Amino acid sequence: MAYNCWNFMKERHYVTGSLTSQEKEFPLAYSITMHDSVFQFETLLRAIYRPQNYYCIQVDRKAPQLLLDGVKNIAKCFSNVFCDTHRIDVRPNSLSIAHAHLSCMRKLLIYPKWKYYMNLNEGDFPLKTNYEITEILKSLNGSNDVQGLPYRHINGKIYHPPHGLFGFTGSPRVLLNRQTAEFVGRNPQSNSILAWAIRTKQPYRNFFATINYNPRLSLPGTYHGPLDESVLKSYRHIVQYTVSKLPKSEQRKSCRGRLQGETCVFGVDDMPTLYKRKELLVHKVKWDYQGVVLACLEHEIQRRTRLQYLIPRKYDTRFYRNLTFIKYST
Repeated sequence: MAYNCWNFMKERHYVTGSLTSQEKEFPLAYSITMHDSVFQFETLLRAIYRPQNYYCIQVDRKAPQLLLDGVKNIAKCFSNVFCDTHRIDVRPNSLSIAHAHLSCMRKLLIYPKWKYYMNLNEGDFPLKTNYEITEILKSLNGSNDVQGLPYRHINGKIYHPPHGLFGFTGSPRVLLNRQTAEFVGRNPQSNSILAWAIRTKQPYRNFFATINYNPRLSLPGTYHGPLDESVLKSYRHIVQYTVSKLPKSEQRKSCRGRLQGETCVFGVDDMPTLYKRKELLVHKVKWDYQGVVLACLEHEIQRRTRLQYLIPRKYDTRFYRNLTFIKYST
């Protein structure tokens, strides 16, 4: 697929320049877990690729060799895209999900320039262009975006993390500033929090949230505000738009595609909603279910990217600057 790299990048319309000074001066880091489709992965990579960013790909250990070879052939064409050699056997609802992203994060930390880290899955797709993402992240003023609610019970027992911290649970998708990523990837306290998370029901949801919602760790950009569950539930988060765990009465209203387990795979009738969302990413879209959704989202990102390059104008970030969690982040 990608043996002739120059032809591959040209035919697949990769953006091989930074396009704007704002993007060039604000590099990002991504880890991407995948196990299913080289085509879907490559479509995602192409949508978010810029030469100043860094991309670590974690291919599930269970994935067939043909899939791994396909990803490696693509990665070989780029100096800032690489496959993690420490492959993880990723299992649903297990700490292996966090381990997969952590393995990539530690390798991404070798590169000193990037400002923010995001963890993705091949079923994600951007709703914003790279320029829009960088402008939005600048407006966060160094804040992380991690969903979090108090986590108190294991088998009916109250159990707290180490170091006098309190447990929290949240979304598997996170947006971390560089300093928090350094702590997660390199600080021994992070390892002990990870060991605690193993004993929880959904450790991959609890690890990052617990780090972000404990002021005692004194990490720049983490949350230092009220911890009442009602307050935390009221916050708007911007990393990812997903629809899951819906009551039956809400399913057809909020998910016009189909349910895969408890998660919506968005369909054609969801497109008007997706175009209007404020989040950076959507989860989940699939190439083999109403694939026109993926194609239309890709076309929209390409259209706006061209327009922003040809007719530069400042992106309006007022909505993001006024997110409530920002004022409680240091």
